Amino acid sequence: MNVPESRRIETALARRSGPAGDVRSVADAIVALWRDIELQLTPIIGPRGVAALHRRSLFLTAREYPWLLITSDGAALTMDLDSLHGVLHVQAAP
Repeated sequence: MNVPESRRIETALARRSGPAGDVRSVADAIVALWRDIELQLTPIIGPRGVAALHRRSLFLTAREYPWLLITSDGAALTMDLDSLHGVLHVQAAP
């Protein structure tokens, strides 16, 4: 996918992961971005809404990256960022 939104995400991840850009630093950067999203959106849509957005994002992304499909309780009140970090951390760079 080569859309402007993807470029913005790539830029944000590159900035946060630093010059090394290794798997661990990228995983850390992704989790940090989700924590920022959570901080900004929780007052607007609540923790359950943020968790639903997170689950939906992973579900849609898992079409291209099936290893991102993390099973969780559909009514979870929070995001499971530890599980996300774990699956991201074990992925090898393409």
